[in-house]
Amino acid sequence: MRRFMALALLCCLPGQKPLAAQRIDSLAVGAIVRVTLILPLSDVVRGKYLARDSTGLLTIASDPGGTPVTVGLREIDNLEMRGSDRSAGQAFGRGAAWGALTGLELTVALLAFAAISDSNHPCDGCFLNNTAAAAIGSVPIMLFSPLVGGLIGLSFRERWIRVRLIP
Repeated sequence: MRRFMALALLCCLPGQKPLAAQRIDSLAVGAIVRVTLILPLSDVVRGKYLARDSTGLLTIASDPGGTPVTVGLREIDNLEMRGSDRSAGQAFGRGAAWGALTGLELTVALLAFAAISDSNHPCDGCFLNNTAAAAIGSVPIMLFSPLVGGLIGLSFRERWIRVRLIP
């Protein structure tokens, strides 16, 4: 049982290769950036990258026509540059694929637990045993998980590429 649980947990943690990091020297003026500051309370500044001086201060225009914000490299926890956006079809398809994979994992886990329960506590006079009930219950999971995943995928159309702060 412990081996099965460990294997089920490993299957639920799929690895995803991160996008290649950019160096701060290659950051183009005018690029849309998202900066997470260390203090206060991990504020996020989003805007156009304007300049970087020799002392390590970044100038970002957070509002069109507003005053630019100057941030020191030591104050930055995370710096990301906006990449190209996914189309709606790509975003929905990617989300639907992850949703289907998640639904499959849930269905396999549900069926496995039901089969283990049936083997430990058989029910001879029952109309449906646990495995049959789990199989019937897994149909909506497999039908709706790609749809839910696709809708979630639509909300993640933007791509952000992490920028290394060390030149």
